[in-house]
Amino acid sequence: MNNQALLLVLLASSFFIFGYLLTLIIKKKNTLVEIAIGMSFSVLILLAVFELNSEAMENFNFYFANSFISLGLLIGCLIVGMSILKFADKFIPHHDHHEEINTHHNHLHHIGLMTFISLLIHNFVEGMAIYSLSDSNMNSGLLLAIAIGLHNLPFGMQIGSLMKSKKKTILLIIGLMISTLLGGLLGGLIGTISILITGILVAVTLGMVVYLLVFELLPEIKETENKNKIYIGMVLGAIIMGISLIL
Repeated sequence: MNNQALLLVLLASSFFIFGYLLTLIIKKKNTLVEIAIGMSFSVLILLAVFELNSEAMENFNFYFANSFISLGLLIGCLIVGMSILKFADKFIPHHDHHEEINTHHNHLHHIGLMTFISLLIHNFVEGMAIYSLSDSNMNSGLLLAIAIGLHNLPFGMQIGSLMKSKKKTILLIIGLMISTLLGGLLGGLIGTISILITGILVAVTLGMVVYLLVFELLPEIKETENKNKIYIGMVLGAIIMGISLIL
């Protein structure tokens, strides 16, 4: 077990804490919520297009000679991922986009929980990736840990600004950190898992992200009257994600 590689996994997961701490420093709650929603929206779109989709297809194409099989498997995993969040939707406090005055706070709380669920699998896979790369090349592992940490930052802000209680926020962030660390530990214990299994996990996460974007964040953005702060958040999220992609 490479302890330095595990420290880099911990570094990447700690950015959730940094994002949450920003929500404690910034006092304007409504402004923070709108910026966090915008940041999460742009980060998730870029994450889906430039990382999750390409990684899943790359893994499937490596495993299958026929690209149609790869595409079919991707679509199937997308449906599974979306179905998981749709099923989880039944057990998370109900919200209604058309009754904003009475249920808006519940809706924001709902988005925070759905984001948490969609990130669990993704962070597990990322923990394995950071450990595997760091174990062979520490400098490259450090860059990957920082890159992943940067796009964890907006999600720490989002969960911190949307959840109703500090206790629940801390528990969710700890859960995400544990998910990342478990991925790193598994990478240390058994090495990298099958390319096919990794591709399936990434593609299922992609389905969750698509559901979150289309059925949760997009309706929230449409219902927001003053969208300027949402747009500011989108730009900030795109900048953060752009830096992480460059790294």
